[in-house]
Amino acid sequence: IDFWKNEKNISIEKRNFEKKTTPKIVTPAPKPAIVTRKEYLAKVDELLTDFRNNPNAKEEWLRKFNADIDYILSPVTSEELRASKPLLNIYNRIDEQLIFAKYRQKEENKRLEAINKALENERLAREAEEQRLLEEEQKRKEHDKKLEEERKKYEQDRKMRRAKLDQEIKGRITPLVKGAVEIFRGGSDAKYQAALHECLSYTPPYAETNDEQILINFYKNNLNNTRNTVANFQKFMTKVKDLSSTGIMFRLHISGKPQMVGIIGIDPDGTLHYKKLDGKPGKVALSELRDFRFANQIKNITKDKNTEFYLLMLAGKPGKSIVGKTQDKTWKSLMTTFAKEF
Repeated sequence: IDFWKNEKNISIEKRNFEKKTTPKIVTPAPKPAIVTRKEYLAKVDELLTDFRNNPNAKEEWLRKFNADIDYILSPVTSEELRASKPLLNIYNRIDEQLIFAKYRQKEENKRLEAINKALENERLAREAEEQRLLEEEQKRKEHDKKLEEERKKYEQDRKMRRAKLDQEIKGRITPLVKGAVEIFRGGSDAKYQAALHECLSYTPPYAETNDEQILINFYKNNLNNTRNTVANFQKFMTKVKDLSSTGIMFRLHISGKPQMVGIIGIDPDGTLHYKKLDGKPGKVALSELRDFRFANQIKNITKDKNTEFYLLMLAGKPGKSIVGKTQDKTWKSLMTTFAKEF
């Protein structure tokens, strides 16, 4: 019995639960029907009429349209949509002419301005580069001109230095050679000694060019050559001053008649002293002699290969006619260089 009571209670509770949990079905209220708005159509018609009546007042018409643009661009029915299409066509055309055309023109102007600016910048850059190149070319020309002026000045200074050095050197060495030649011709050594003192007290400057070094070498070489030749000549004259004990004989024309005489000696002035066979002394200038064959006999005594050459110089023979009588390079160089003095 208790079992059935329990089953009955469970059945009752189940039915109560099903009643409580079963949802109720709610039917939504029907939406109101969308209808064409008369005021919308009126607004569209108003704008169309305004345009037809005054098609040239496009800007004014566009302002009116833009005042209600959100409203006009929001049709809710197909009838409104059809009605607005002609109006939108007009609007698009006017908006294209008045707004977008200006905008495109503005953008085109910006583009053209950018192009022109770029071209202008390119022109300015090109002109700046051309100016830079011109300035560089001008600087190069000025630099080259300065270098040329410096070169000319250096060349002028070099020539002036060389001319001054040439004058200093030749102004000393030439008198020295002339004084030496005077000794060689039987004259005094006073001029030679004065010129030698002047040369020895002179110190040539430092050579800055090859030309100057050549001049300085010329000075030193000819100073040494002249001193050596004078010293050698004077040694020779010392040897021939007294030849009385040598027994050298030579044929001499006296009063138009040839006679054998013995050499006593030769003076520095070129006077040859002799003794006749009868023992009487005599003298004659070497410049008056035509025959110098006795020179070999004197050479055997002096042992000087330039003996004949020295005698000919004492006799006053021109340098160019006797330079071949010596094999001494020093004499040849000196007589060639100072041919005028000899």
